[in-house]
Amino acid sequence: MTKKNSKAKMGSPKRWYYCLSGLLLVLPFWYLYQQLNPTFPPPLEKKDIGPYSVQPMPLNELPAYDYGDDYFKDFSLTFCQGCVENIRYAYMSVGPEPAPMPHDADGAIHGVGDVKHAHAPFPERLTDSDKLWVTVQDWQGKSYHAYWELSEL
Repeated sequence: MTKKNSKAKMGSPKRWYYCLSGLLLVLPFWYLYQQLNPTFPPPLEKKDIGPYSVQPMPLNELPAYDYGDDYFKDFSLTFCQGCVENIRYAYMSVGPEPAPMPHDADGAIHGVGDVKHAHAPFPERLTDSDKLWVTVQDWQGKSYHAYWELSEL
């Protein structure tokens, strides 16, 4: 077998570079397609929180992610139309009962319009008694709570 024939079997390096270049040109389009067509898990049940209603939706089906010393999971929350103007502060928490109002921004519900976003703090290990809580405080200082079972996630 000659040297020339052994190279032909393996393929020339230029052919591999050509294939790799083609792959590198396709990847940005694949990424763009995925970003323009996201898939989300189904939203959780819509619940009333005092005079307001809210429907949370996890942004993905992954477990809570590690962010420094804490764990978080991202949610999108849809409030009833026109309710947002009457809400002073709203936040999410996970535990057997609703957490007190945080002094930092952990779990704060934020965004523009009736659809909001939150990074809900999760404990490192979940127990059977833990629930996903949404707490809403109106401008008169009254707080309202609603919860969802974590098994629904």
